[in-house]
Amino acid sequence: MFKKKAWILFLIVLAVYFTYLHIQATGDYIAGKKEEKEYTVKLNQERARNEALIKEEERANSQKAIESMARSDLNYLKKGEILFVDGDKK
Repeated sequence: MFKKKAWILFLIVLAVYFTYLHIQATGDYIAGKKEEKEYTVKLNQERARNEALIKEEERANSQKAIESMARSDLNYLKKGEILFVDGDKK
């Protein structure tokens, strides 16, 4: 009789322990999924930023962009062109 009660008590304790482990693992899984979503969002933002920088670099390396910067920032003129300076602009 005592052995039977001891086995039942042991099985109950074992069931409670495994239930506790399952609940803890589920909580860890949910927290991991939440972190994964956050990192996925950050990763997608950084990928978009990287693509924008690559496109900007490609534009900056093009001959047309270099000429445009030289004309606007350095007042570069082609042969035969006349520079127009706006007197109202300060």
